[in-house]
Amino acid sequence: SEYNNLRLFVSNGGTIVFTEANTLFAEVSYNKTNDSITLVKGHYWEFDGKGATPSVIERWLNENKEWTGSNFLDIASNIQSMHFRNNPFNYTHTEEQYVTNPEAKILIDYRASYPKVVQCSTCPVNARVATYQMNYGKGKVIDLGIWGHTLWRNTVFLNYFDNVIIPIALGPPVTEMQYLQKVSSNINNDTSNILVAATGPSGAVVSYLLPSDIINIDGQFIPVCRPPSGSTFPIGETMVKCTATDNANNNTAIATFIVRVEDMISH
Repeated sequence: SEYNNLRLFVSNGGTIVFTEANTLFAEVSYNKTNDSITLVKGHYWEFDGKGATPSVIERWLNENKEWTGSNFLDIASNIQSMHFRNNPFNYTHTEEQYVTNPEAKILIDYRASYPKVVQCSTCPVNARVATYQMNYGKGKVIDLGIWGHTLWRNTVFLNYFDNVIIPIALGPPVTEMQYLQKVSSNINNDTSNILVAATGPSGAVVSYLLPSDIINIDGQFIPVCRPPSGSTFPIGETMVKCTATDNANNNTAIATFIVRVEDMISH
């Protein structure tokens, strides 16, 4: 099958970059004669050619965990109470994968947060939504873990994909330090001291990761930073204040840092 061909391709040394979540959720068959696609199994149903009957949620649940490193996080896309505490691309919940193989190397942990009432029946309480690399056989899988096409106009995401993900996919394995060096030149991940050059008279667009004090707070909450990541920061120094409150457990975290934009153009 095509599914087994993909797994064999990676095992023999190939690389696959999954830019979309929910990619290997169901099996379908293609009829070349009448140019039609028919469900075989997955997505809660199974079709035997005559009728459909209830079946498995994810067609290759265990196989996906083994070689791709994750499974589909089955939380409806219209659930507005799902948030990401670490969100450098200002991504909005649509469809995501969650890491299920402990051998997967996490590149960005988005720190997904959602109430237990919307938890899918096959997902853990603290599902780990992440961009990651999974080595399998002689090859590797890189999965964004999110719906990448929703970010096609996001310049920070495109810069990260072009300058971090693609080189990792095409090049030899990188160490954690090499990865962090790639990220630091594309996303500001040190919120203790952010210094950027102005790109014009209005300043520069600056994207940053959440401070660790905010990311590590327990419970369900919505982090708020002002000015938000991805804003245009004026020339000079601007204080960013991030606040997160978990009303259920009465936990609160506040973090501040300075973004300095220097005018390199007029000098």
